[in-house]
Amino acid sequence: MNLTPEDLLAGSNVTFEVIVPPEVLKPVKDPNPTTKEVVVELRPLTIGTFGLIMKAAKNDPGLIPSLMIKESLVKPAMSLDQV
Repeated sequence: MNLTPEDLLAGSNVTFEVIVPPEVLKPVKDPNPTTKEVVVELRPLTIGTFGLIMKAAKNDPGLIPSLMIKESLVKPAMSLDQV
């Protein structure tokens, strides 16, 4: 997938479907591997949302990746605990 300048300037109004390979979801070698790919829908984070994430994770920088995933994930919707 190639992004256009319009895609980059669309902000959080646009969403992208991303295929997550099974190896990413289950990196441990599975004796019964499944070849099913999972599709998730993501939206870009705005600067405002990113600023809120930085404030929320001020005392715990380890929260930043989880909060970024939670805020950008459209489908399936997940809570912070699930992320």
